[in-house]
Amino acid sequence: MKQDEWHRILCADSENEHLECKKAENNFDFKNQNGLLDYVVALANEGGGKLILGVTDKKPRTVIGTKAFQDTGRTSNSIYQELKHKVRIEEYFDNGKRILIVHIPSRPIGKPLKYGGKARMRTGEGIRDMTDEEIARIYHENYPDFSAEVCDQLMFKDLDTMALKRLKKLWHEKSNNKAVLQYSDHKMLQDLQLEEFGRFTYTALILLGTKSALARYLGCAEIIFEYRSREENEEYQDRVDFREPFLLYFDKLWEKINARNEIFHSQEGFSMREIRAFNEEVIREAILNAIAHRDYKHPSSIFIKQSPTKIIIENPGGFLSGITPENIFNVPSTPRNRRLSETFQRIYRFVDRSGQGADKIFRKTIEEGKGIPDYSGSIGNWVKLGLNGLILDKAFLKYLKRATKNLNISFSIEELILLENIRVSRVKKITKDQVRKLLDLGVVESIGNTSGRKYILSVKYYKYTDRLGLHTKARGLRGLGRETIKKLILEHISVNTKGYMKEFVDAFPDITQQNISNILQELKRDGKIHFYGNKTDGHWVCKSN
Repeated sequence: MKQDEWHRILCADSENEHLECKKAENNFDFKNQNGLLDYVVALANEGGGKLILGVTDKKPRTVIGTKAFQDTGRTSNSIYQELKHKVRIEEYFDNGKRILIVHIPSRPIGKPLKYGGKARMRTGEGIRDMTDEEIARIYHENYPDFSAEVCDQLMFKDLDTMALKRLKKLWHEKSNNKAVLQYSDHKMLQDLQLEEFGRFTYTALILLGTKSALARYLGCAEIIFEYRSREENEEYQDRVDFREPFLLYFDKLWEKINARNEIFHSQEGFSMREIRAFNEEVIREAILNAIAHRDYKHPSSIFIKQSPTKIIIENPGGFLSGITPENIFNVPSTPRNRRLSETFQRIYRFVDRSGQGADKIFRKTIEEGKGIPDYSGSIGNWVKLGLNGLILDKAFLKYLKRATKNLNISFSIEELILLENIRVSRVKKITKDQVRKLLDLGVVESIGNTSGRKYILSVKYYKYTDRLGLHTKARGLRGLGRETIKKLILEHISVNTKGYMKEFVDAFPDITQQNISNILQELKRDGKIHFYGNKTDGHWVCKSN
């Protein structure tokens, strides 16, 4: 290292993403946390840099010198053996004080460097694991963008005139830029990066290409729509093959779906809320995702299969590396066809961020009480998305709406999924940190001790269902002794101000209604409770002391 370069390092304002200084006067750990291997991995994952031992990390930097890693050749070889990543270790002397400079090249494109199975990066003064989002971003670096490639045979005459007009209209509406209306077709295509030096990209072909051009140059660029009166039927009642400029059939496709789109009603106070089986924004996002993420080198088409209560959207091209059905909602996805996705972002008002439709699909589906979007049918080179059209739980729909309104909050996607999984008792393993906010807000309750703790929705949810007894049941109160049951009945009545027979039947499914009635009569004779109303719809209350 030259003296002037060394001087610049010592005078740097602070450590940055390419430089890390450590005092390491006597030694520096090799394998343990925050040791040499950790820093090599972290710096390589951040594009490469230098780790300097024998210098204080804060200004004014002081040269201390280091006795660490006396055999630099052996150390660099050990690093390679552990990481399969070659580094160069340089000894530099400043006024007789030994400095070690570890020159760390960047990781390979599209591949995070890992140690002990973990991809690491720096945070503050330490090292942390990379998030799924950060890892996925690395994996996506080396995917070629098919939609940005030039279709050599495609000519301007192969672009549909009506589709070009539609493109200009959409772009003007999204950008609110009146100048767009005055652009020539070529200028518009150039500004949207659909034309380069008189040659047209595959994005131009997919969005604007005539039927004949699509048939000649990209026959798989079509959507096949099928409708079945029952999901399990083999025969369809309606089928349309959409092979024309996407900009001309996108609205037609939605109209075809919406023609059989049932309406459900949910009572909210004095008003009645209408909820379509298939939310337009969700369906449009799902279609755009299929178009932007499909593999156009795969000969198959995109399929959309509709039945009265479900839509399935299948597209060729599996999940990109780092993306799974479990993390698709919160990992920013680099689309397989970035140019195409970015064009959608520029022309469609409802598209806010390129490649980020999945989070919107999850949010709206759960908030409408339809459960979690289903990617479980995805396999190999196919992504299969199932969207339920039925409102599975109207009480949960009301519960979420009132909670967000009364608490003046907006649940994150992760929180909505957690609440939905708690609702259907699908949570197998959950930490208190994951659910802490929901506990603090009072929308979730904790039951049991540390080893057997579980979580349920709060009693307010069960009030919306008019099944308060299920709240007691959800707390796991089964197979109990007679005196314990009496205590629980008194607690139920006290908490809810009153109790109905149907609630106790829900709460104690292993006990007959006659036995429950006998226990209630015992509590009445003991002077603990009193009955009001008739036998059919009367209720029990606690007696005042």
